[in-house]
Amino acid sequence: MERVRKMVVAIVLFVIIICLFSRVKAAGTSGTVIVINPGHGGSWTGCANNEYGLVEKNLTLKIGKYLKEILEDYYNVKVILTHDGVTFPKNDAGDLAARAMVARNNKADLYVSLHINDTTDKSVNGANVFVTSRTELPKYKQGMTTLGNKILKKLNELGIKNNGVVYKLCQDHEPTYQYYDGSQADYYADIRHAMRGDTRGDYGADFRDGSGIPTVLIEHCYMNNSHDVQFLDSDADLKRLAQADATAIIDYLQLKKGVISIQGNPDFMKIGDTKQLSTKADPTGIATNVKWESSNSNIIEVSSNGKITAKAAGTAKIKVLCQDKSVFSEVQIKVINSQEKYTIGDVNNDGKVNTLDAVKVLQYVSKKISLTDTQILAADTNKDGKINTLDAVRILQFVAKKITAF
Repeated sequence: MERVRKMVVAIVLFVIIICLFSRVKAAGTSGTVIVINPGHGGSWTGCANNEYGLVEKNLTLKIGKYLKEILEDYYNVKVILTHDGVTFPKNDAGDLAARAMVARNNKADLYVSLHINDTTDKSVNGANVFVTSRTELPKYKQGMTTLGNKILKKLNELGIKNNGVVYKLCQDHEPTYQYYDGSQADYYADIRHAMRGDTRGDYGADFRDGSGIPTVLIEHCYMNNSHDVQFLDSDADLKRLAQADATAIIDYLQLKKGVISIQGNPDFMKIGDTKQLSTKADPTGIATNVKWESSNSNIIEVSSNGKITAKAAGTAKIKVLCQDKSVFSEVQIKVINSQEKYTIGDVNNDGKVNTLDAVKVLQYVSKKISLTDTQILAADTNKDGKINTLDAVRILQFVAKKITAF
């Protein structure tokens, strides 16, 4: 009986673990969601450097917009800014809980809060990344420490001192500043509310179920330090900060750019020829709904499913676009209208097919010579719309009587 009881307990625990895992995983099934919070904003200006005319709220907003632009270039990534400098959650720039709830409500995979540091001691310089103190799941303190170190490494490559990944706890011993188990919560509201929610007067959410949002708060450098200010005083510098953050995030989350290529395309066609094109994509999901375009439909017409028809002499580009317009591929195809007679394999048009023709093909492939339209048609021995070493091989096979016809 005891053995049966233990088996039942084991099964129940297993089911609970599976359910918890499923709940955590569910947040990312529709793609990767990253929420970016540009620190301060509105009347809440943050720190400033009057000598250079720099204000923290303006710098963090620019970094946030640049960061969003970079990350959105990756496949199946949705990036949300908590504010645009004018409109804030609950119309309150100072409500950090409302900003964090943007991340929680969107089941974000990552919440990034952007800041510039300051202190009365102007000799202090460098970057810090603050993370949660919680260790319930690997994606919290452990994962964010890994990400934080990646960010600091990239900032350090720009010349910013690495002051380390740290965490800080609230000192107020009351439920508002504590977590579900009565322990002290993280000091920074961005982190605290991303983890526990915007509850007031109690210990907040129990994030052992994975509902807490992994968060990094980046203090990029010090506003009033004579060394660090060089990383803040131009848009180009702010873009470099955003790129450093982005590179680390891309690496940590293993984001990928979608890649698509056109398959089966010829380099050239004759007027009236048709060809069915296809696509190869990675990940495959980006090619579920594509759009085909021709740069000149009078020369090459392309159907909605990728069938091309050569209409007139000239050159046109065929492009395929994914739903995400940043992922596309294009090829250039020449349409030939040669009126001269030609014999397949007789590239130099001397009335014979011999090794000289194979040499001419190889010279063309290596870009040593050019060929006329008629010569191109003669060189295409396998009639695939491309001239390559296979055509030279077939000519040699013909000369050696290994094949009797093209």
